[in-house]
Amino acid sequence: MALAWGTTIGAFLQWIIQLGTARVLRTGGMLKARLQKLPWKVEGVPQLFSVLIPSTLASGMLQVATYTDMYFASFLPSVAAALGYANLLVQAPLGVLSSAVLVPILPAFAALARVEKWKELASQIRKGVLLSVGITLPVMATMVRLQESGS
Repeated sequence: MALAWGTTIGAFLQWIIQLGTARVLRTGGMLKARLQKLPWKVEGVPQLFSVLIPSTLASGMLQVATYTDMYFASFLPSVAAALGYANLLVQAPLGVLSSAVLVPILPAFAALARVEKWKELASQIRKGVLLSVGITLPVMATMVRLQESGS
């Protein structure tokens, strides 16, 4: 019952955050759809993808590793279930961070991605990291407390 209520409340809060973000983006004129060819020759774009592609593959490998562990652990009683729950505990903070924090800030990063605005971009990235830490610490403190009460 707690999981169902927590999921419902979380979805509702995420919807409110996204409504506020959409209103800010609309007033700033950032919601206009513009499809452009990716500028591979612009300085910094190849470097961005040299970092982005390995990190994306590493994130995907977490899923592969989890299911591989679950396959080999499935021969032991109740270990596969424990690994499945552990994976959910790892993925929950990642989902909260990516949807509630990163989705609203990414358009601001994109608007500041020009070379002449790098100082502002660095300031926004710093604020985003601090916000992520500010959200992650209470989530982790709650998980630690839940773990202590469960043992």
